[in-house]
Amino acid sequence: ISEHKSGRRFVVRVPACGWHPKWTDLDDDSWSVQVSSMRYIKRKTGLPMPDVLEYSSFLNNPLGAPFQIQSFVPGQLAVEAWHQKDGPIDCETMRQNILRSVAKNVCRLNVLEYEGMGALHFHCGEPDLGRAITLPYGGTMERDADFFEHLQEYVQMIYPSSNNWLVNGLLRMYNIILDAMPHASQDDDTEKFALSPPDFDLQNIVVDGEGNVTGFLDWDRVETLPDFMAWSCYPIFLTEDWRPTYQYPYASFESSPEQLDMYRRQYADYLAEACGGEAQCRFTRKSHLYTTVQLAVLG
Repeated sequence: ISEHKSGRRFVVRVPACGWHPKWTDLDDDSWSVQVSSMRYIKRKTGLPMPDVLEYSSFLNNPLGAPFQIQSFVPGQLAVEAWHQKDGPIDCETMRQNILRSVAKNVCRLNVLEYEGMGALHFHCGEPDLGRAITLPYGGTMERDADFFEHLQEYVQMIYPSSNNWLVNGLLRMYNIILDAMPHASQDDDTEKFALSPPDFDLQNIVVDGEGNVTGFLDWDRVETLPDFMAWSCYPIFLTEDWRPTYQYPYASFESSPEQLDMYRRQYADYLAEACGGEAQCRFTRKSHLYTTVQLAVLG
């Protein structure tokens, strides 16, 4: 964070790999795409997020490294406010305000809808989808590919048919689960794609003293996702009890499964209210199940 003599503050971001020969043409492209995507999202939705005031994706500049100069977002990180015990308002009121404000703001992304999956590339200010994105297991997915077709192909790859009863059982179980997911049918032509904060968690949300969102941070690798895994999903902090890293009751900072289930219901209600009904966020109440399946398959 840099402060000008006028008192105005800025955030200067420099990537850890921003030096020769580590910085590649792909990094250069991704850095520029992130800046263009942030400016586009803010212009189209009014979502509270930093303004990118200046940037360079090259090494030959006065800093000698790629950089972004962003506006400073006032407030405190929501991860601190969520666990705050001695603030100006009680902890539970703060949490409800955070849930309500996150839902109210993130639903602004519902105006952006796409026909495929991939990073946004810009021509004359308007986006086009990149030809492919990198999958966690090293392959690529074409922009018009069916998401679950690739998940099923991956399951077939890691659990090939054999005479082993355990392998065949796992393969059958995964296929049953994937067939029950949204848009799993090859005849389903209703699948759409949307955006979401890439790391949708408390450490990337800034709030004021009452829990109202002042900014969403960290838009690295932003790309379109299947609609049931995009902005209408539960934020990560509401799904911790569905993740292998969950430490309750051994970690005092973790909420119980009962508390998280309550917060999920409340968040879904707030989101439906902000969207004017359940239609725009019809996947929310089961989104923790969808993301858990993705984590189980892709790791």
